[in-house]
Amino acid sequence: MALITGSTGARVRRFTLKKGVIGRYANACRLGYFFRIVAQVGVGHGILGIRVVSLGIALALAGTPLLRAQDDNLNKVHINPPPPAPPAAPAGTTTVPPAPVEGTSALKARPGERIRVDVNLVLVPVTVTDPLNRLVTGLDKEDFFIYDNNGLQKIKTFSCDDAPVSIGIVFDLSGSMANKVVRAKDAIIEFLKTANPQDEFFVIGFNDRPELIEDFTSSVEDIQARLMTIRPGHRTALLDAIYFGMSKMKQAKYERKAILVVAA
Repeated sequence: MALITGSTGARVRRFTLKKGVIGRYANACRLGYFFRIVAQVGVGHGILGIRVVSLGIALALAGTPLLRAQDDNLNKVHINPPPPAPPAAPAGTTTVPPAPVEGTSALKARPGERIRVDVNLVLVPVTVTDPLNRLVTGLDKEDFFIYDNNGLQKIKTFSCDDAPVSIGIVFDLSGSMANKVVRAKDAIIEFLKTANPQDEFFVIGFNDRPELIEDFTSSVEDIQARLMTIRPGHRTALLDAIYFGMSKMKQAKYERKAILVVAA
């Protein structure tokens, strides 16, 4: 026996399912909508299955309850929208930034959040030269010892870097360089070619008075082109040229600075 029921006020019709393939239909009418159901039973013990053939809905009156479709999870939006932006501060008011996160909480700081961390490390830049003032390379951490107030300190990290440097070249162009100026130019160019690509240079030439030949640049080609146009002659104003170079070095962008004097 199969029983098809409707809501309150619907007509209900019962029908019996017998052995064999039997089709029946039942109409349950309520407020203008109906269901048409065909039940099919296979031979054997009990009911093998019920198949819904058609379902029709006709809305006749306003206020008739709607049938909800099955939820479509694939078309749902699974990304939560961002929170609304905080309201802008009124004009004329000063916004106080939040205090930085300190201690262990700084390890869990969000992107863009300010943190404050105390680090008990000191950076000690070191340059090693031999008695002839030539650079010594290939040293390791075990080759260095650092003392603070006569107490041996532990070296936490060690690295060997070719840090960029600002170099000023003071070139003697007096008469005493007449037979040496070609070799001096070649020596300067070779020195520039072995430098760090990030190094910056300026060149000051001097005889009776100093003159800026090339301002700060990292281009070796620009300096080489300028050196090809100079000619030696007159007297030597070495001290004026060095003073000029020291003043120019104040415009350098790197902390490491050096002045190279090329003179006879």
